[in-house]
Amino acid sequence: MANKKNVFIHPSSIVENPKAIGENTYIGPYCIIGKDVIIGKNNKFHSHVTIDGHTKIGDHNEVYPYASLGLPPQDIKYKNEPTELIIGNYNVLREHVTIHRATTHDKAVTRVGNNCFLMVGIHIAHDCEIGDHSILANNVVLGGHVSLGNNAIIGGLTAIHQFVRIGSYAMIGGVSAAGEDIPPFAMAYNNASSRSAKIMGTNMIGMKRNGFSREDIKSINQSFEVLYKSGAETVKERLVSLKNEKQLHTSAFDIFITFMSQPSKRGLCAGESQKYG
Repeated sequence: MANKKNVFIHPSSIVENPKAIGENTYIGPYCIIGKDVIIGKNNKFHSHVTIDGHTKIGDHNEVYPYASLGLPPQDIKYKNEPTELIIGNYNVLREHVTIHRATTHDKAVTRVGNNCFLMVGIHIAHDCEIGDHSILANNVVLGGHVSLGNNAIIGGLTAIHQFVRIGSYAMIGGVSAAGEDIPPFAMAYNNASSRSAKIMGTNMIGMKRNGFSREDIKSINQSFEVLYKSGAETVKERLVSLKNEKQLHTSAFDIFITFMSQPSKRGLCAGESQKYG
């Protein structure tokens, strides 16, 4: 079925509010789209996609078979309140991705930004916030209230605990378990002796690929040296020391120190004893 907006809806699909579908959108076979769903322009839903609840999807997204978006959260306290799922523009959601709408115990919105690549079997739980240009490899699982910054990369089969914050440009290796906050620009993964991910270094390759300068990279390496050095100072005291080091104040350092200055519910991820950079 097509209309004047050049929207194609396969006859086997159920779309409860076709007027809420933006122009040049393709809805393939056996999709189910609820009455409160709003979809922008130039989207493609291959087949067998289910979208429900107060869900808003932007423009130029591509969603593969058996994705499930905006269904109720897996939270026994949830009583069908009208919470939201908001997905931005230019995202790719591969097969069996599940993203649940939020609860009322946070901002009442689960949010995915722009230009994200979510591979097969990703689960993003209620109240999560995913930044722009983030990549989640196969079977990554995010618990509720997880915050993921821009340009972050998470390796396959990795699980992120509820309320963990992961900074922008951080990278977590595959088959890891993140139970504490991971700062921006960090490289983290499980090693043979650890039950959860540890900071193993800085993501210098990622910084170079994203156009950060030598001064940015140097300031981040020095910041990690101070943050994870041995000694009697608390993390708070080390951050005060970093703020006082004016030569470290680059654009990358601003991203780092802003993240570290925000409140945390899970604490800071531990680091291996090594030189950073």
